[in-house]
Amino acid sequence: DNDDDTNLLSLVLQAPSNNNDDNNSGPSKLNVASVIVFGLSQLAAIPVYCELARETVDAHLKIMKPKHSFLACHVAPWALCILTYNSAVFESFVEWSSLLLLGFCNFSLPLLLELRIASY
Repeated sequence: DNDDDTNLLSLVLQAPSNNNDDNNSGPSKLNVASVIVFGLSQLAAIPVYCELARETVDAHLKIMKPKHSFLACHVAPWALCILTYNSAVFESFVEWSSLLLLGFCNFSLPLLLELRIASY
């Protein structure tokens, strides 16, 4: 058993079945189906975020051509993930970017919103 396995699908597939059948020691069909549906529901959101990022870049960065903004917002994130998915670089990137972005969002934005509301 791999204790540090964090992949949801592999955890479900390693889980013993709830059936009382001794021949069937794998996961139940409901568990596998729910993991697949969850994964597909998350995949549907990724292109929406990429398109929103492209529209934001097109609206606010007039220096980029539409072709370059498409590459920067649709192709570059996927290429970065594919190249670094199973490496320590990707893990470090996710940890540091979430630390910096979430710290800003959790502590600075509420203060800015409060100051903006107080100014009215």
